[in-house]
Parts: sequence; structure tokens; C-alpha cells
Amino acid sequence: MLLWTGQSVSELGSAVTTMAISIEIIFLVRVLHVRPAYTGVLVAVASLGGVAAGVASGRLSPAPGSGPTPGGPPDPGRRDPGRPGAARPAIQEP
Repeated sequence: MLLWTGQSVSELGSAVTTMAISIEIIFLVRVLHVRPAYTGVLVAVASLGGVAAGVASGRLSPAPGSGPTPGGPPDPGRRDPGRPGAARPAIQEP
């Protein structure tokens, strides 16, 4: 359910952004009388910020995950079947 909510919010944001860019182009061409070619250049230059953020996020992404976990250190007695070599609880003999 949480994944669907996040995806819905993302899709809504994409739709709003697309609509805002369309309205901006109409405003620039019809009201401010900017040539359509210049309007395209403006939109392309504005999109470079997203490209720069994508490049920077690749270099910065390891930094937030390198600190301690919010829940503290993992319990050494807890078994994690998804991780090879994980600590396993001691077997108690009868």
C-alpha cells in the first residue's frame, strides 16, 4: 500500500510539472512574444539543473548510508537468512 501511495504522489508530481511547463511555454510565446525557438532553449537550459543533480547524486549517495543505523548495532544472535555468513543462534542440546 505504501508503494502505491508513493508511486501515485510521484505520478501526480510529474503531471503537475508537465502542465506547468506547458503553461509556461504558452505564456512566454503568447503574452511575452518570445520566439518559440528561444522558449525551447530556455526550457533546455532549465533542464540542465536536473542533469547536474543526477550527476551529483551519484557521487553523494554513499555519504548518507555510511553512518550508524538509527536502530543501533544489529543483534549478533539474530539470524538473517538473506545474508551469507550472518550470525546464527547457538544450538541448544537437550
